[in-house]
Amino acid sequence: MSRKLCIVHANCQGEPLVELLRSHPEFGERYRVRYFVNYTREYVPPDSLGSCALFLHQWLDPGWGELSSEAMRARLAPRARALVLPNFLFLGYWPFWDHAPGIEFSDFFLNELVARGLNKAECMHIYCDTDVRRFHDPAALVEQSFARERKKAERWDVPCLDWVHENWRREQLFLTVNHPAKALAFRVAQGVLEALGFAPLGPEHLAAMPEPFPDFELPIHPQVGELLGLPFAPADRAWRTFGHRRTFRQYVACYLDCRLNRVADLTAYLRLGCPGSALEWAESGQEEEKA
Repeated sequence: MSRKLCIVHANCQGEPLVELLRSHPEFGERYRVRYFVNYTREYVPPDSLGSCALFLHQWLDPGWGELSSEAMRARLAPRARALVLPNFLFLGYWPFWDHAPGIEFSDFFLNELVARGLNKAECMHIYCDTDVRRFHDPAALVEQSFARERKKAERWDVPCLDWVHENWRREQLFLTVNHPAKALAFRVAQGVLEALGFAPLGPEHLAAMPEPFPDFELPIHPQVGELLGLPFAPADRAWRTFGHRRTFRQYVACYLDCRLNRVADLTAYLRLGCPGSALEWAESGQEEEKA
């Protein structure tokens, strides 16, 4: 029996979902999966949509034109099934994150300090060593983020936001604002399977699943960790940062190197080992962690 076509139209959160769906014996026997990346505007052939039996997608508003959810669903066959997937933008661990152009993983608090004309040492001191609540309220920012997610979740056919809210302080569920960690990626896949009437994946699938997005964990501010009760965000934790392990403070030093010198490609700078940051650490009397 030929397998039916399942299209997954999603951002990077679709990567672990596709692999988990393919590993499910019954799902894999019934469907062949094609994954199209939505944020890169990857072309989805009209004939693929027309022959699709199952369309799993994150909701895109009309501003996306032909890739908007309404436009794509209109091209599905009448008997095709469509489910809206979760599309997380989670600021619970990173309340100072924003969309500002000019640098990757933008942090509006650090950007404000740079914009005031402060040098690197001054920025480091205010951001890392003073009480952040003098400037911004992390708890209030997180609640604002949760409110936005609850509004988005009204469209989702795979409910899992309540589970995130119940567990986000107990274990780290996100590696960056939009990269789910293993436990959450597995939970989403189980939700999709349940919505489709399949049996759940077994514990052997969770055990065999690699950690998604292994290159980078966006470091969490230790004060945010303490204020919000995050046991996995101590000041001395060494985070995975593109081939190197760095504490939060070391990561901030690299970020400021880029921001102060108008270098947009923070990822490349982190991969290179942050040339020049060793001097800053030696002068501060702290020993730089060896990658």
